[in-house]
Amino acid sequence: MFEFLAPFFGEESLSFEELKAQLNENPVDLAMAGLVSLDDYRALEEKFFQSQGFNETLKLDHAVEGAIAALRPKKAGVVKALLDFEGISLDASGLQGASEQLERIKTENPFLFEEERARPAFGRAAPGPVKSRADGGGKGRANKAIRDLMHSS
Repeated sequence: MFEFLAPFFGEESLSFEELKAQLNENPVDLAMAGLVSLDDYRALEEKFFQSQGFNETLKLDHAVEGAIAALRPKKAGVVKALLDFEGISLDASGLQGASEQLERIKTENPFLFEEERARPAFGRAAPGPVKSRADGGGKGRANKAIRDLMHSS
């Protein structure tokens, strides 16, 4: 029943990894073994390489959208439409060619982006005199007003 696999194994037993290596050395052997027709093999091979290209396109698109989002655009799609994707690539070191284009777009079309606002400082209050209850600070007056109301009823 599995005689067509004999050329891959020969007279010895193989691990899965060894079989995979042999199949990868000459994938046309799959067609020769009768597993798939040569035309089907070529079609499968083309689909595989197209899907790899599709995955790379998705990765590039995701990286570009992240770079756009970092600049806080009002409409990310409009900014993305202004990019020249011929000059943008994604490699091991990251996104290449997008930052220059995005900076140019932001400079030429500032209305497409949220205004830069100073972030509020959280944490400690600014140094200065602290009003205490003794000198009529806000809390002291409020507490006194509450006490007066409670005693008057």
